[in-house]
Amino acid sequence: ANERRRLHAEQRRAERRRKTIIQYVAIGFAVAAVMVVLSLTVFFKIDEIQIVGDSPYTDEQIIASSGIKLNENIIVCDAKGGKLAKALPHIGSAEVKRSLSGKVTITVKVTPGKYSFINGDTAVVINAEGKVLGQMPAADAIKYTVVQGLGIVNAVPGETVEVSDSGAYDLLKSVGAQLDSAGIDKITSVDITDVYDISVVYDGRIT
Repeated sequence: ANERRRLHAEQRRAERRRKTIIQYVAIGFAVAAVMVVLSLTVFFKIDEIQIVGDSPYTDEQIIASSGIKLNENIIVCDAKGGKLAKALPHIGSAEVKRSLSGKVTITVKVTPGKYSFINGDTAVVINAEGKVLGQMPAADAIKYTVVQGLGIVNAVPGETVEVSDSGAYDLLKSVGAQLDSAGIDKITSVDITDVYDISVVYDGRIT
């Protein structure tokens, strides 16, 4: 009889321990759920967005294109800078850093224009990788290396240019890379009409 009572008492103690553990686990999950909800709704809100780096765009333009907004949750905000390079073509790269203090820092780097393609009164400008930076008056095209003998099929700012002859374009990039590696800048124009007879004008005076 004593043994049965002892076993029964141990079973009751074990059952109380299990109930206590379950209660603590439930309380832990409840607290964690409350903290997650508070973290996403009340805490960690963005109260400052700082732009670092020079660019032709205003801070307001960069912030608007980033999709990051004041007072939104800093944990779930879109912290990728890739969309900026497409929305604002002259930005080559953007890095977004978040701080739990509520500050978001967007560091931007400008991608320089390299080639221009004149078409009537306007010119399309691209960077060395072929990203379309935009259009400008044809008279201003000489700020970049003017490409002759190669037509443009499609030029959407922020996207890769589409040209009429991909082979000639690859050759143009190869020539440009060789000139860059040799430290030769001030290239006024490149005539690639005949890929077997390419001519390059240096500083507007030497062919």
